[in-house]
Amino acid sequence: MPSPLSTKSEKTQERRVSESPIVHKEVEATNMVPLRRSTRQRRPPDRYQDFNLDELEIEDALT
Repeated sequence: MPSPLSTKSEKTQERRVSESPIVHKEVEATNMVPLRRSTRQRRPPDRYQDFNLDELEIEDALT
């Protein structure tokens, strides 16, 4: 019975680790655009207005 710390598994483990660590450069942000909420009024779709949630879930389950 092979021991849990066999040399074969150690070798395959070593091969998976990259030779040199990958370092990502930190880049300073140059063009920052401020985010803003849309001023357009959104209303729910027509099909949801006449149903309560339970009826709507039943309807969706049947289709």
